[in-house]
Amino acid sequence: MKMVLIFTISIIIIRILYYRYVPLFGVECVKLDDIRNQESMVILDLRDFQTAHQSPIQDAVNIPMAHVNRHYVEVGEKSVCLVASSMVDIHLIGRFLKKKRINVGGFALINEANQQLCKKGREIHEL
Repeated sequence: MKMVLIFTISIIIIRILYYRYVPLFGVECVKLDDIRNQESMVILDLRDFQTAHQSPIQDAVNIPMAHVNRHYVEVGEKSVCLVASSMVDIHLIGRFLKKKRINVGGFALINEANQQLCKKGREIHEL
């Protein structure tokens, strides 16, 4: 009985760590200027309302992380480029949208000064 409990707890912990920290396969960092010209892609801003209001992104749909579960249908059938301030947000929402069969075409990290941080591969996770 004790082994089953330990096994169950370890599976739960591994699943939580996977969803939060393992990168999405096939989804790379993109420059927002390249995405704006594509009509087939929607820029989805995951930052909270206050941050998005202080440093807005042109042509982006702002749906904060807490509201994505209810309002993801606003994106429609187009591909999505996720914009967030942390990689954990990108991982969580990217997996959620893929589960709902919405194509995630890329992501962009934006810091507080509205500067885009585009790093490749392991640099994003500082490995």
